[in-house]
Amino acid sequence: MNAEAKRQAIADYKKRKLSMGVYAVRCHASGEVWVGQSRNLDTLQNRFWFALQLGSHHSRSLQAAFTLHGHDAFTFEPLQQLPDEATAYPESILTDLVEDWRNELQAQAL
Repeated sequence: MNAEAKRQAIADYKKRKLSMGVYAVRCHASGEVWVGQSRNLDTLQNRFWFALQLGSHHSRSLQAAFTLHGHDAFTFEPLQQLPDEATAYPESILTDLVEDWRNELQAQAL
């Protein structure tokens, strides 16, 4: 890759739109649900599975359920994505949305 192509690739990467929003991780074996928020829903699922398979996820309850039931018992599901105009300062919006979804799904925090 030449220098100009590399610069263009970096510029394109910086201009990409992030899919910010709220997601759920469900364990179908136990019925447990965890809800969290992310500034990039597109890449989060792979990061979750990787950490869980290594046994190093920060949520102890999620890690315990994953270790007990295995990968096939879990699904990752985006619940709500922020519209583009709301992504400049999403923290307060995401916090409110996460709380609403946790209450609705009777879910644990992530």
